[in-house]
Amino acid sequence: MKMLLKHSWLFRLAKGGTVYVGVTDSGEVKGIQIGKETIQNWINEVKNKTAPQIIPDVEVITIENKTVVTLITEIVPQV
Repeated sequence: MKMLLKHSWLFRLAKGGTVYVGVTDSGEVKGIQIGKETIQNWINEVKNKTAPQIIPDVEVITIENKTVVTLITEIVPQV
């Protein structure tokens, strides 16, 4: 599964925060299916599309019996 990160994800992660993949903006849990390399691909995409580079912490969790992925970052200091 290849998913390009939305600009809003990158913006939110750059400011420090959490992105829930598999949950709609209104909070509905849809869940997602992830492949072996999906998580690493997302981490690389965030890292490659941000300056200074951001490397999110990632956790795969289950909510309402559905798979959700969280990408979490701390606030990036301004240079």
